[in-house]
Amino acid sequence: MTKWVNLRIPVVCALSLCAGVFTGIMLVYFYQSSLWLLLAIPLFALPLVLCLIFRFRLIKTAIFCTIALLLFIGGGFACTGTLKRYENNAPFDGGTYTVEGKVTDKGKTSSGEYVIANSLTFDGNKVGGKIYVILGSRYGEFCDIGYTIKFTSKIDGEGAFEYAKLNNFAEKDIRYTAYVYSDMVSDYGFSLFGSVRSSVHRLLYDNLDEESAGVCYALLTGNTDGVEDSTLSNFRTGGVAHLFAVSGLHIGILYAIVNFITRKLRLNKYLRATICLLTVFLYSGVCGFSLSSVRAAIMCAVSSAARLIYEKYDGLNALAVAVIIILFINPLHLFSVGFLLSVCAVGSIFILSPEISNILKKIKIPKKIASAAGVSFAAQLGTLPVMLMTFGYVSGAGLLLNLIVVPIMSVLYAVLLITTLICLIIPPFAVLISVAAAPIQAVLSFLVLYGFENSLITSANLGAFAPLYFIALAFASDKFNIKLIKKLIIVACCAVLFVASFLYEFYSPLSGYEISVNSDKGELCVVIKSRAGKVYVMTDEAAENPTRYIKENLNESDKFIILDTQSANLETILNLGNLYLFSDNVDEVEMNGNILHYGRDFNICGTDVAFANKETVIIGFNDFNLGICAGENTLELYSDVFITPLPNAYCESKLELCTGDKDAPFNCFNSGEFSILTDSKNFTVSCERPPKQ
Repeated sequence: MTKWVNLRIPVVCALSLCAGVFTGIMLVYFYQSSLWLLLAIPLFALPLVLCLIFRFRLIKTAIFCTIALLLFIGGGFACTGTLKRYENNAPFDGGTYTVEGKVTDKGKTSSGEYVIANSLTFDGNKVGGKIYVILGSRYGEFCDIGYTIKFTSKIDGEGAFEYAKLNNFAEKDIRYTAYVYSDMVSDYGFSLFGSVRSSVHRLLYDNLDEESAGVCYALLTGNTDGVEDSTLSNFRTGGVAHLFAVSGLHIGILYAIVNFITRKLRLNKYLRATICLLTVFLYSGVCGFSLSSVRAAIMCAVSSAARLIYEKYDGLNALAVAVIIILFINPLHLFSVGFLLSVCAVGSIFILSPEISNILKKIKIPKKIASAAGVSFAAQLGTLPVMLMTFGYVSGAGLLLNLIVVPIMSVLYAVLLITTLICLIIPPFAVLISVAAAPIQAVLSFLVLYGFENSLITSANLGAFAPLYFIALAFASDKFNIKLIKKLIIVACCAVLFVASFLYEFYSPLSGYEISVNSDKGELCVVIKSRAGKVYVMTDEAAENPTRYIKENLNESDKFIILDTQSANLETILNLGNLYLFSDNVDEVEMNGNILHYGRDFNICGTDVAFANKETVIIGFNDFNLGICAGENTLELYSDVFITPLPNAYCESKLELCTGDKDAPFNCFNSGEFSILTDSKNFTVSCERPPKQ
């Protein structure tokens, strides 16, 4: 009898570990005890009971269920323990300390240079974790990776959650932040990986213009600090930003180059595999051991081991082993965007690309093109939920560009990598770098010239429906040996529920109004949905980067009320459509095909909108009033609900939602997005994360 599924033990173990880690973070997120994890014991014992009743493979099932249970519970406790250790920063929150540490990373952002240090002492006392230090223009003595630094500054502790989302620093164990403007002292310290990275940086920036050097450095190391925001945006809108993430593509090319050289040297297979893997892991170290590079390196190791012992290589098992190892190192890596994109892309390639390629071949697509298209399309299908939940959009041009740009950039990357190695070994050959970088600059110019912003597909956050999407993809593949009609039924059921999630997000409430409040570091976006249409109330900072807040398709009928807008910002937000702005004079201006409405009072989608000033607006829904302030309100106003950055003594309201003050009873920092439902008389308020009791 044919098995309906080829059960891969490493895959099931990896899924059990991931489920445990996810359950652990949910327990911490909702302030629950980690002992709830023990309730999984009866669940994993159920297969044993069934096997005992039907006398079927009891010993094998017992061993398998025990391992899966231990991984689930172990992953959960590891996650909760890691989060509790991370949040244990109270003694260092806001105080001034003399800090010593060793620099592990150095970079540059729009805010200036920064360093990350570990092996920390505060006033001579050892502390765990790392510190993120923003450097002023005259911070003191020069430092680089491997250096020991010492400075005195105010130290702020980082919380595990910000705006009801896991803090990006938590996954990297960065527990503290500081600003250093002067008087930093440093001692030279050697770092193998840091020295190589610094040498590559000097080589590129000494021989190329800044833009080309930043792109080449990002291709080689995965560090995009030197890439201009506009350039990075062009790669993202084109769906090819993964070229800057050192992953399977880069590691595979390096492995192939080293393997070719060792073959030509006629080394035995064991020495050849050792050299290849050592080179790959060293390269991963130069790239800062990014999760995508570590994942690819581990999969290379599994592949090499399989060939050495003459076993068939299974890509899904190799991926599962990589996931288990990475999560054993740090369970919070499960929530890293880079990790999720890497795993989902590779996993979907293994599962879906053969089926897609076969379909394309049946319609007479050439074999090589069909294979390339299958890989590209499978990767984009696998990463779609992560892209929507993280960035709010996917690139419609990604499929075509990946078929064209990725093969070209693969060759150019190999040339750049070999040229860089030669120039580092033989410095007089450094002039060759400009030759290797010229074609890369041509590709960059193409992406900039033919911007693909119009190809973006924005959509709703899939949330809890994302697992249904992956279940549908799995059953649509050839990994489940069940009849076609059963596959279609399962996929159709998942699709119905999946579409229902979109309808829930897209369509307005049947009656009344649904108001969502979203904020991030001072930026604010309030969405008002009704049968009459959607109204967005946004600060000008949020309007300049709307994809962070607008997770759904925009319509021409959507209205945008912009608070505290300066004329210099208008060009960046014009593409939103119908804009309503504060002015003492009533006027309508057409600019680039969009209408700008100036005034104090408007009727928008059945609501009465009144600007109190350029930062404050009152929106009336018959007997319900909503106040929104982008700054400090000094006006005496009344509203049922008032949304403000900080607690406000001037506004009289039944409920005040603070977007920035984490000590306020109701605030976005701790609770995330708020949702308000009103029938124009009564209202109810809910949030993503409930206040801690």
